[in-house]
Amino acid sequence: MRPIAILALNLVTLGLGAGACVVVAQHAVELVEERAGTALETALANGGFDWVTVEIDGLQARLGGEAPDEAERFRALRAAGAVVNPVNLRDGMSVADPDAPPPPEYRFELMRNGAKVTALGLIPGGGAAKAMLLDTLAEIEGVTTVSGLLSTSPDAPPEGWETAVKAGVAVVRGLNNARVELSAEAMTVTGLAPDAETKTYLEEGLASQIGDQIVLVSDFSVPPPVVSPFVTRFRIDDAGPRFEACSASSAKGRQQIEAAARNAGAQIDDNTCAVAMGAPDTQWDRVTAHGIDTLTQIGAGILTISDLSISITPGAEVLPQPLDHALAAFEADLPDTYQLTVAPVPGVAQGVAAAEAVFSATLSPEGQAIIRGSTVDRHARNVVETLVAARFPRDMLHVSLRQQSGLPEGWSARVLAGLDAFAALETGRLSITPDMLTLKGTTGDPALPGTLATNLTALLGPSMPMLLDIAYVEELDPVASLPSAEDCLARINEIQANTKITFAPGSTELDVDGLRIVRRIAAVLRDCDDVEMEIGGYTDSQGRDEMNTALSQARADAVFNALIAERVRASNLSAIGYGEENPVADNDTADGREANRRIEFSLRYPLFGPFAPDDAPSDETAQADPDAPAAETEQTDGQN
Repeated sequence: MRPIAILALNLVTLGLGAGACVVVAQHAVELVEERAGTALETALANGGFDWVTVEIDGLQARLGGEAPDEAERFRALRAAGAVVNPVNLRDGMSVADPDAPPPPEYRFELMRNGAKVTALGLIPGGGAAKAMLLDTLAEIEGVTTVSGLLSTSPDAPPEGWETAVKAGVAVVRGLNNARVELSAEAMTVTGLAPDAETKTYLEEGLASQIGDQIVLVSDFSVPPPVVSPFVTRFRIDDAGPRFEACSASSAKGRQQIEAAARNAGAQIDDNTCAVAMGAPDTQWDRVTAHGIDTLTQIGAGILTISDLSISITPGAEVLPQPLDHALAAFEADLPDTYQLTVAPVPGVAQGVAAAEAVFSATLSPEGQAIIRGSTVDRHARNVVETLVAARFPRDMLHVSLRQQSGLPEGWSARVLAGLDAFAALETGRLSITPDMLTLKGTTGDPALPGTLATNLTALLGPSMPMLLDIAYVEELDPVASLPSAEDCLARINEIQANTKITFAPGSTELDVDGLRIVRRIAAVLRDCDDVEMEIGGYTDSQGRDEMNTALSQARADAVFNALIAERVRASNLSAIGYGEENPVADNDTADGREANRRIEFSLRYPLFGPFAPDDAPSDETAQADPDAPAAETEQTDGQN
């Protein structure tokens, strides 16, 4: 072979070998880069740095991505350095802008104890808001000392904060003893209201003022009323035994008095006897119960106990022997501080002129008042005319009075006291004769008959013969307009139409939105005071049966407790967790599972009494078929 050919062949062979070396070297580099990148990415992922990006260029590794903070960036760089020589690392990571610091957790407490007001906590709005608040508190009538233990933040107040603070100030302005606790999410108000009307006014005013922006919990207590004189009147006649007024010094004393009345055959309800302050001694309840027992033995008549004075007016048909025996036993048991008087039987004539004396008044359903009768003189006549003119519209009033001599002692007092009681009726008739004051009529206030009996006894004395027949008419009572059980459920349905009681995943605590919904439901249930309801908790079919049952029970209990905190009667509610039972949709779909996760309100018909609808199941039916459908509303909670 020619030398030149051999040379050419050698050059070609050398070139092919060099190219092969280059290919092999290139492949080796790629293999090294791949292995380094994989090792680095694995190390970063295991360290929780999944936000880091990796680029390998030969022996160098470039790290990218946005770190949540500088410390996290440094930890990622250190984790990478454990795999790759730090000399070969290039840091291209950035750091996210730090989030705005969270707003302060505002806590504000306002307390009043008589003339002293204390404000403490952290409030928004800076020093100006603090100064304005303290100035407002100092201007409250009756407040002499204001202690301001307040810190401030310059931030703007959260939504609803300023309105809630104004409402809290209004509470301590109206009550001598009150406490207000306020945060950005909730407001709790407690206090001692002077009467039930003030309590209702404050509760309704707070609810309307706060709205749904802040969860409101209010708990106002009302002291027992003070009754003076302390009066009970009990009558037995042809219409049966009944109270015309009833006061008790304690809950135990009320039970004792009502037990004696039941033994006499009287019908007793929750409003029959009122627990009040003002009893003349600690034995008053026992003496009253014994007096009712004595009248029951007598068989007919009127028992009036006013403070320490006791009057018994026997019925005209009572025989002397059982009367004397019963009175003797009663008087022997009386404490020395009590005085017993046996009033004469009504109907005894007191002279021709006195027997002819009569005073009457009638009030028609249309509101027309007709006043007729005798007065002792012109001055008494003017007083009566002034009184009725102030109580009745002039265009509906007709007055015909005459002066008469020889009227019984105390006649003017009877007329004025009778007219004052008569004016409180919706319709009625007043008749005053020398031996009896009779007041009959209707009212929409169930407490009015007892109140009038107490007032008349206080004004005219316990021995004054009186016949009170005042009927409570439900149609005249504003409370009678309370909704039926079905109406209550319909109102709850309206509230829940576009809202849901929700829980965080796996949680059994109501969130803020859930508490707001519960608060609106509680307002309905307080109007439905006698409606019994069950709160049922349900889940979908995912998870173990035991876990689902426990979770549904805990969530039903959470709703139950939240309603009780809103002053809904606990005796009217029950909470039961049913787990995955009774699905309302297909658990094989996401929408179906969401529908099955719910809080469900159901009516408990067998316990309703007069509120039960005509087609409500009887007790026997409910016990025989516990799964029978009942009127109900459901609320999905949107959680597992």
